[in-house]
Amino acid sequence: MSFQYAFVKQKSTGKVDTNKIYTGGRHWIGPDYTFKTFRADAHFEDLPKITAFTTDKLEVTISCAFQYFLRPEDLADMHKEYDLFYRPVVRSTALAAVKSKAALISMTDYLKNREKVELQIFESLALRLGGQCCRKDCVSRANCKLDCKPYASCTREDKGLFVDIRYFQLHEVEIASDIKTRYLRQIIETAEDEKAQYTQSKKVFTFLQRYYRPCIAFFIFQMKTIVIYELRNRKKKKRKEKNSHLSMLFINKSLKFKF
Repeated sequence: MSFQYAFVKQKSTGKVDTNKIYTGGRHWIGPDYTFKTFRADAHFEDLPKITAFTTDKLEVTISCAFQYFLRPEDLADMHKEYDLFYRPVVRSTALAAVKSKAALISMTDYLKNREKVELQIFESLALRLGGQCCRKDCVSRANCKLDCKPYASCTREDKGLFVDIRYFQLHEVEIASDIKTRYLRQIIETAEDEKAQYTQSKKVFTFLQRYYRPCIAFFIFQMKTIVIYELRNRKKKKRKEKNSHLSMLFINKSLKFKF
């Protein structure tokens, strides 16, 4: 019982006591009692070849897998609803959830955004099977699902199928060959358009470089000439101002000497 949960079941009456959950170890329960066990480790499910129509009305076939765990705090409710026959219910519900979500994704995302597609299907599957109820031991945002409902206020409908989907893998995504060819043609056409735009831009740049380089060179020469001319004028002006200042000093000294 190391990887199992269990309820005590009375052999003589078949009655199951769901008030206490037993886990691994040795338990004295009496000669008229036995354990009714549930798996406590991961349950593995593969969903191959799920066909759906995308938002573009195009057919796509996907294969995926997921792993889920039973919630011990909800084991009594699960036993009441499904007894030991929960796995077919989980599988059929998961199949419907994946198929309905796959139909809400565009073909472009299937071709270009695989990680986004995987995350969207995983979140939809986790909500459908696990519900929107927080775990009973959820005390902070660090160990709680995002926007989950407090366990104390959860109803039966909020708990989903009493399981936690922890892992999900998107495997093969099959797309019809004519659709692949169509998208490949679009990619090639886009690449050719970009190449044509680049070639045209290069021709325009070459034309401007060939015919306007002399003009640019002449303009730069003129600007240099103007700058040199301005600098020379400033030097001449400063020289004149300096000479004028010296002349005034000489005249002032001469006048003082006469008086």
